Amino acid sequence: MKIIVLMLHDKSVLFTVLAVVLLIVAAISFETGHLHRPNNDPFTVVQSYLKASYAHDYQNAYRYISSQDQLVWNEKSYASQSENFTGFALELAQTLAASMEVWIIEKQLSSDRAHYRIGYRVPTADELSSLLFDWDPDKLNALSRPRQEQLLETLGKMKKDGKMIMIEGQEAFELVSDKGSWKVFFDWASGIKVTLKADSAPTTEVEARFVQKELIVRKDEPFQIDLKIKNRSKWPMVARIVHHVEPRDMENHIDMIACGALRPLALQPGEVQEISSAYLIKDGLATGSKVGITYEFKLETFPVPLGAYSRTNMRQDGMPRTQLNSTTRENL
Repeated sequence: MKIIVLMLHDKSVLFTVLAVVLLIVAAISFETGHLHRPNNDPFTVVQSYLKASYAHDYQNAYRYISSQDQLVWNEKSYASQSENFTGFALELAQTLAASMEVWIIEKQLSSDRAHYRIGYRVPTADELSSLLFDWDPDKLNALSRPRQEQLLETLGKMKKDGKMIMIEGQEAFELVSDKGSWKVFFDWASGIKVTLKADSAPTTEVEARFVQKELIVRKDEPFQIDLKIKNRSKWPMVARIVHHVEPRDMENHIDMIACGALRPLALQPGEVQEISSAYLIKDGLATGSKVGITYEFKLETFPVPLGAYSRTNMRQDGMPRTQLNSTTRENL
């Protein structure tokens, strides 16, 4: 007690003690606030997510998605939404993604939310498809290392000479403060999960698979389904698609707004075609609903010349809006 009394009477010591106490309080306040403030740059997160997605590196892209969204769609399901590249195919795609230019058009930032509308310019993969084996990962990964390095050198030269064809676009992103970091927030919990299935049973002559097996979509926002179909037999055939929606009562809530195969598909032996269809979910479905869409394939012989059948590698965009009823489904 005597020491305390002496300190209180010594003004210099008293001021020193007060200063130390204030510094401690300030440090505690800073650390407390810092725990709630994201420690990374939101625009950098947007750039990283975009580049990873463009490179088909979905496992990496998943890291930048909010934990709330991850509760709805796990990493395995998200990574399987499209062809997830590995090996040299991934290295090649990452090389192109590094050329992506991203800039801010609109920005709104608060302590725990961020909104960005960004513009981007990126090499068009379609233009390079023939050079890169139509982006077949198996063929790219099977190349010898000298051949792989030659491809990388060719891309580097195209970029340097300004011969890469670039496409531009815009996209909006919402971000949230998530465990001390900024993360992209899609609000998947309020979406509708669409599961896709290709049914070619009982035959093995046709191999069909969706590029994306699961999608999370929103009401009144168009979404696209891409399907690759291959004739594995040694003779030409016609494949007719029958469309099924489950639960059945949900088919009246889905409109087809574009279809790449209104007529049966003509397939030569070993030929691969891609079907692209666009849909729109109308009112009547609650958020969090689940819809299953199955494409059933029925095979036929060629009764008429090939020219009478559709070639689905040519998309038929801009078609009149058509409701998905039983008649339409039988003629897909």
